[in-house]
Amino acid sequence: MIARATGKKCLVWCCNTLFYWFVSDFFIDNFIEVAKRELAWEVDYVRESECTKKFKTLLEPYPIYYVPRVIGK
Repeated sequence: MIARATGKKCLVWCCNTLFYWFVSDFFIDNFIEVAKRELAWEVDYVRESECTKKFKTLLEPYPIYYVPRVIGK
């Protein structure tokens, strides 16, 4: 839990730092917001496990695809 929060804070800090390095163009604000959100999702392992379970359910009718099971809570 602590590692996830620290990782998320670090990624948000990195995005904020990148924002100040760039000149504020017409799309850079949106880019930074999307990057913050997606990078935070990348270290949210609870969300990742929920998405994997849902993805596995969606692909069940297609035996050609394999989605590994989620171990843990």
